[in-house]
Amino acid sequence: MGKKTVVVGLSGGVDSSVSAYLLKEAGYDVKGLFMKNWQSEPGEVCTSEIDFKDASKVCDKLNIPLHKANFSDEYWDRVFTNFLSEHEKGRTPNPDVLCNREIKFKSFLDYAFEIGADFIATGHYAKIINKDGRKFLARAKDINKDQTYFLHEVSEKEFSKCLFPLENLTKLEVRNIASNDLGSAVLEKDPELKEPPLYQVILINDDYTPMEFVVYVLQTVFNHTHEKSTQIMMAVHTKGKGVCGIFSKEIAEMMSYEVNNMAKHHNHPLLSEIEPLTD
Repeated sequence: MGKKTVVVGLSGGVDSSVSAYLLKEAGYDVKGLFMKNWQSEPGEVCTSEIDFKDASKVCDKLNIPLHKANFSDEYWDRVFTNFLSEHEKGRTPNPDVLCNREIKFKSFLDYAFEIGADFIATGHYAKIINKDGRKFLARAKDINKDQTYFLHEVSEKEFSKCLFPLENLTKLEVRNIASNDLGSAVLEKDPELKEPPLYQVILINDDYTPMEFVVYVLQTVFNHTHEKSTQIMMAVHTKGKGVCGIFSKEIAEMMSYEVNNMAKHHNHPLLSEIEPLTD
């Protein structure tokens, strides 16, 4: 049986480049695909051409072919037009969610199959797990980089043909791989070399929420073990508050919201807040 073919969505950045490298190291027949999703106006700087050159350098380094597809019409019709329509109604849609559903995991997938792919792969920080014969989207190892929210509208059918090579890596580990095996040129494109400020997610004690529910929340939202969850719960109970975890601001806000929403759903007054991490 021959090698399975994977077409990797390549932007020339760190995450997609390392994804291609890891797949080749794992023995797959790897092809790169650069997607152009926006048509520049005359006189505008065409950043997609710069990105394409960077992606080409990565493919030359890895000795893999690079294909180029123009999905700008599809992006305009399926993503941007919808964004404008929703914005006019006073809503705040997230175009990245729609782009993943309509372009990166639909148009990209169709194109990849046309050039012989068995699977597609991207540099998203996400994980696919198999359970009871089905595939489910799950959080990646690096919870501060986790991108499952942006993928939540992609269907199980598409996920069954998708690989996420970065699922068990932190951003720091990905940067180290890029530095050691792909060269500093790839790292220069990484906009996150400066670590973002960190925030603590805090649970506030109250006299009504059952201890068992607090433990359940800590296990469900933060993936803590039962022992760790019990320790945090006791800190909340005895000290008035406890630290659930430390994250970037965006992730901390999402986690805190999830806790408060879960408590409200179960009719408990449990409250979560976020605080800047201080030295």
